Amino acid sequence: MKSFPLSSFTVAAVLAAFVGGALFAAPAMGAGTLKRAQEQKPPQEKELRRIGVLRVLELMQAELDGTDEQKAAAQTRAIAAYDDLLAVVPEDMEALNMRGHIKEKKAAGEGKADFESVIAKAEAALKAAPENAEAFHARAGAYRGLKQFDLARKDYQEAIRLKPDNRKWSLDLRAMELEVPK
Repeated sequence: MKSFPLSSFTVAAVLAAFVGGALFAAPAMGAGTLKRAQEQKPPQEKELRRIGVLRVLELMQAELDGTDEQKAAAQTRAIAAYDDLLAVVPEDMEALNMRGHIKEKKAAGEGKADFESVIAKAEAALKAAPENAEAFHARAGAYRGLKQFDLARKDYQEAIRLKPDNRKWSLDLRAMELEVPK
C-alpha cells in the first residue's frame, strides 16, 4: 500500500475533530444532507457539524490511499457538508474556513475567494466585537490559506491571548509554523 504524507491541514482537521469532541456514534449521511434533513425534520446544527467532521475524515482517508476519482468525490462531499452547515449557521467562521481550505485543495485558486470571504466576515465581526477570539482564529486560518503567514501568526497569537485555554488554536499555530518556508 502506498503511503502519502499528511499535510498540516489534514493534521489540523483531525485535531479539530478530536479536540472539539465532534465525533459521535451515528451513521454518516451523504451530500445533500440539508435537503434530506429538511424532508425528515428541521436540520440540527450539531448533526450537520458531525457530518462535516466525518466528511473531512473521509477526505483524509482518500488522500492517504485513494484514487484521484475517490479524492475528488470526497472533496465534493466534504464541501457539500460544509455548505449544508453554512446554510443553517451562516456566521460559522470555522465551517467557512474549512470549506475554503478544501476548495483550495480541490482546484488551485478556487478557494481564494472563500478565504477573502472569511477575512471580510471576520473583520466585520471584529468591528462589532474587538475581543472576538473566534474571529481572530478564523481570519488567521484564511491568511494561512493565502500563505500570508505573518498576518496569520499575528491573528493566531491574538486569538490565543484572548482564549489561552484553547489548545486547538495553539496546535494550529504550531502546524502553520511548520508550513512557513525557511
